[in-house]
Amino acid sequence: MSSPSSASSSAALLAELSWLRALARALVRDAHRADDLAQEAAVLALERAPSSVADLRAWLARVLRNLVARERRAEARRARRERQAARPEQDGNAEADALVLRVERERELARAVLALKEPFRGTLLLRYHEGLSPRRIAAREGVPVETVKSRLKRALAQLRAELDRGFGDRRAWMIALAPLLAPARPSAAATTAIAAGLVAAAAYGVLALRESEESAARGFVLEKSTEAAPDGERRPSALRIERHRIASAEESTTPGSIPLARFDARARALDLEGQPVADLRIAFVSADRADAETAELLTDAEGRVRLDVLAPRGRFALSAEVMDHAALYEASFDNTQAIEPLLIVAPRGVVAGAIVDAEGRAVEDALVELRWSESRTARIREPLAASSRVRYRQRSDARGAFHFDSAPLAPGLELVATTAAGVIARQELAPTRAEERFLLRATEPPENDARALRGHVHRADGSAASSAWVTCDGRWTRTRSDGSFALGDERGDARDHESERELWAFELGHEPARIALPPLASAERGRAALALELGPPTTRIAGRVVDRTGAPVANARVWLLDGTRLGQLGAFPIELEAALAGAPLPEEALASLADEARIAPEAFFDSATPARAPSAALRWATSADDGSFSLDGLLTRRYTLAAVDAELEGGTRRFGVAAGDTRVELLLDAPPRLYEAQLVDAVGTPLAAVEIEGFLSPLDVELAFGAGRARVQRFFLGRRLRSDAEGRFRWNTALGELAGLHVYGPTVNPRVHPLATLRDGPDSTLELATRAYLEVALDRDHPAERVRVLDASGAPLELARLEADGYARRAEVTLAEGRSGVLALDVRARLLELRRGDAVTESLALAPRAGEVLRIVR
Repeated sequence: MSSPSSASSSAALLAELSWLRALARALVRDAHRADDLAQEAAVLALERAPSSVADLRAWLARVLRNLVARERRAEARRARRERQAARPEQDGNAEADALVLRVERERELARAVLALKEPFRGTLLLRYHEGLSPRRIAAREGVPVETVKSRLKRALAQLRAELDRGFGDRRAWMIALAPLLAPARPSAAATTAIAAGLVAAAAYGVLALRESEESAARGFVLEKSTEAAPDGERRPSALRIERHRIASAEESTTPGSIPLARFDARARALDLEGQPVADLRIAFVSADRADAETAELLTDAEGRVRLDVLAPRGRFALSAEVMDHAALYEASFDNTQAIEPLLIVAPRGVVAGAIVDAEGRAVEDALVELRWSESRTARIREPLAASSRVRYRQRSDARGAFHFDSAPLAPGLELVATTAAGVIARQELAPTRAEERFLLRATEPPENDARALRGHVHRADGSAASSAWVTCDGRWTRTRSDGSFALGDERGDARDHESERELWAFELGHEPARIALPPLASAERGRAALALELGPPTTRIAGRVVDRTGAPVANARVWLLDGTRLGQLGAFPIELEAALAGAPLPEEALASLADEARIAPEAFFDSATPARAPSAALRWATSADDGSFSLDGLLTRRYTLAAVDAELEGGTRRFGVAAGDTRVELLLDAPPRLYEAQLVDAVGTPLAAVEIEGFLSPLDVELAFGAGRARVQRFFLGRRLRSDAEGRFRWNTALGELAGLHVYGPTVNPRVHPLATLRDGPDSTLELATRAYLEVALDRDHPAERVRVLDASGAPLELARLEADGYARRAEVTLAEGRSGVLALDVRARLLELRRGDAVTESLALAPRAGEVLRIVR
């Protein structure tokens, strides 16, 4: 991490420039001279910054006032001298003289650039005169991008050296050229913007833009935004920024062994257009006590409701139930959260019906979902970081029936039915009545598909396997009562049709059957019925988990590190041993099938959440009070076991454990190691009251999904910590680099950090990105399709859609009818780009502050 003085000289100083200019203008009442004084104060800060970042603003204000006072004294003396000699016609030429001086300085800078030798001169002009990125310069010149960056770095170094020689010293030319860094006036020529970019790169490049030289001009050149005009020219942008801050929650502590706070459990109800809903009945219910009194309140004219409660710090078990409406988002209460919880509500009604196949037979055990289009979320103008999406899911019964008795009657609602064979029915809804009933007819069943794989599964004794699963190439089906099956064979995507595939059949309690199939392209594969015979009964591994003293460890988790990969269901991997033990196919895997067709090439389906319950994707056993555990459904082979305690402070691996061994002892004997660090922001300010959870990821895989890829992670969460007033925390664990930290809080962007990122010793620091918010709300006919933000070095920063129970990160966010919704924004963001295809249609300089909401409108 950089020292505090270095941080003051770079990121902190740049963050204060706009404030410094505003103060200077207030003091001298001359915008042009104020900008000069502000830049002179900035130069002094670069040379003699205070050692404490916390003092930077006060120090800059003191320096600026001293400069103003000195300026006024000098001006008074100069006025007395000039009054006698000055001719009246000269008094109005001050601005013209300043313009002449500015042009002369631009010429001096241009001469210094043109004096550079090739290829440095040409590369610098392409970057700052033509505005090309290093990647585009590399493509034009036919050289690697790193070569372009190296040339830019050396060109700027040569330019600084030349300016040092021409002006005598660094301070002289920085002061002489400082006016070029002032915001461009409406009448300024394009040369001024180019010169300002070069001055920024030459003067500030080493300190403020250490990460990359490639975009040294961005923070200054693009302070005046432009957009592409129909004739190909650039015109001033009509974008503007509306700003407001999020108010922090007030707290007061109450004595007691557990810290308590008097807390307003407040929430706000909005409709689907983001408008407040008044006179809505809200019931506050304690989730901890069934006998607790329920408080019913009405929302006010702004849709707000509040209940005074005494609660421990952090999240607490309280729910706000909507009485007369259905909720699409529900409030999550946390007395450390500065974000107001939102309830997004819609009229309530009944959505019911049945699912049948092409022959009219009921489809049982299908996952039926009511999905609200994410594009509708973009209409909400408030952060959803304290709200959780309500998921409407249920399984069809033996008659194929489903019944949502409190469903949201919302435009953009979609009804999706999915089985392991894929999405079998999808219907857009337009519910307007209090009760809507639908008959969903499933797609053509596999037995009517001429390309289907057909066969029969039986057990070793010859009996029909009437409840077996059959899978191949991501397709799944169940056998009928006579053991027969029909499995759809054609995927219709970009699979390798020249490779052999495997057909698996498995049933609870039996080792599986497996046969190799010819390639899809083979003319010899035929359509003969396939016969699969299940193997002998599965076995198990059992034993105890104990600590270093031999005492049993309760609630430890034990799992297989080398289970057999059966294949995948949707975006999720399936472990054979888990399926053989009866672990259910994950419901989220079934739900992911509805998104498969939407995953484009080079796109990712990301799913990273806590591991809440065992499934066929990730199965584990939990040790009992006496430390005992059992893993069933195992094949006749050796396995590697892993175990970890509930706090993630101790863990172990055991290699070569034979299936059938029921006397295994897993010893958590590694001594814990103390990890401690201080959480800080980008300029080194400590971050207090940040939540930290230790985690271990037993599942982290990347798979083909749709036309793109999917990455699935599941976390075991351990001890929950909180940084103290100095931003420090401590955690004991023996898991080492296998573990990590999940860091989140009301002022920071949530992030996962491996323990390997922490240095040894108490002086280790962990830099976090502090959080602001961004909303883009454009005209519906605006051509922009996506939005992204860049930092001062020109590198893209992730935008996150935060919700109380998770978050989704994206490098670019797709606009829905010109809207982005409210997104979490890294405060290091310096430039917003609106994009269509590969082109930037519009850009706007940003300077967000923590807790601020920037609304970009046009």
